[in-house]
Amino acid sequence: MRVFINAIPGVYRNAQYSLSEEGFKELGVETILYFSGEELAGIRREDILVATKRTVTKRLEDLGAEHEILTHPEELLPYMGPNERLVDASTITPDDLPAFIRPDKGVRFTSVAARGMVDLRLNGIKGNVWLGDIEHFMSTWRCFVRYGKVISIDVCEGDPKILPDFALIHEAGAKWTSAPAGGALDFGVTEDGRTVLFTTRDGWCLDPCGMDARGYALLLAARWAQMIGEEDELAAIR
Repeated sequence: MRVFINAIPGVYRNAQYSLSEEGFKELGVETILYFSGEELAGIRREDILVATKRTVTKRLEDLGAEHEILTHPEELLPYMGPNERLVDASTITPDDLPAFIRPDKGVRFTSVAARGMVDLRLNGIKGNVWLGDIEHFMSTWRCFVRYGKVISIDVCEGDPKILPDFALIHEAGAKWTSAPAGGALDFGVTEDGRTVLFTTRDGWCLDPCGMDARGYALLLAARWAQMIGEEDELAAIR
């Protein structure tokens, strides 16, 4: 296993790229920085690719890898907003809005806070979608899960002094039975102090927020191996 990272020395697109290089180097895994697609000619199935979401998606599709997870697994619905519900986008009426709309598994569009029917048309919203309340979060937190274990909880946005209910987050992470080998749960702290789960995240092309480099690399390796149906060479490392 090697790791191909779309960067040139000292120039990285974001923290995901630089942190993955640091983490895999710490774990003794060979990292290769590449700039153009032609430099991927020698990439092998088991080699991890760290690049834009579009590039990685194309790579996974070429490999025939399953790379989608449940956005609203049944076991986690109790941790989400009370009005989360699955509907066919064609049945949405003005009475259902405003609402935050997220795609279900297999449906592709960017989640959006829709305040009118025009927002559905402008954002190409169709198929099965999840409707929920539009929440105003004072801070958001990412719970990283690897092989069913919570390995890190880090602030992503907002005021880091506004803390979530960490016990609730750990509880949700433990109950995420449909979790991929590497993934994350995003929580927000509302204005009235509630800790609400608002989305699940797959482990590939995942913003590390404040996660440590070693743990982030282990999470990427776990998810990549699972997607391509190969053994995770780093699985035994904790």
